[in-house]
Amino acid sequence: MNKEDRIVYFNELITILCSDLKIESKIRYLSELIKNTNIDHFIMSEFKGDTLVLTGSQSIYYDELIVCFKGVSYINCSRFIPTEFIRMPTKEEYLSCLNEEIIESEENCIVFDVKQLNKQYRNNYIIIFDDFNFEIKKSWYLSYDKLIERWQESIKNRNRDSK
Repeated sequence: MNKEDRIVYFNELITILCSDLKIESKIRYLSELIKNTNIDHFIMSEFKGDTLVLTGSQSIYYDELIVCFKGVSYINCSRFIPTEFIRMPTKEEYLSCLNEEIIESEENCIVFDVKQLNKQYRNNYIIIFDDFNFEIKKSWYLSYDKLIERWQESIKNRNRDSK
């Protein structure tokens, strides 16, 4: 089986394994996948209507993981998310969102734990959504101009977010 066939097979396996999982289990599974692929950041690559697409990578040259959130009702993060740590919200974080009327009692929430990586961040990044799915994908950026633009944006976002 060649590399492309393995990726297709793995994505089909992810779809089967995650189709009936509760959100908490999907987040744990995604977290393990991120650790095993050495992904260290995400970039908000698309946001249309209530659908948000994040691409995760360990390099600015290509994407390895695509995460698609559906039914997004709240986003508290920058376009560049410099962390590989994702998790369910703590009870305090969830209650804080409820108190601020950001979230309703049955909505799903994921936390990108940027504070674990760098204590200079004041708040973790939070996304509230109905459901999400993800897939492994290698997308090489062949355009030099696009590569430089992405690199410059990631530096700018890191500098802005660390202030």
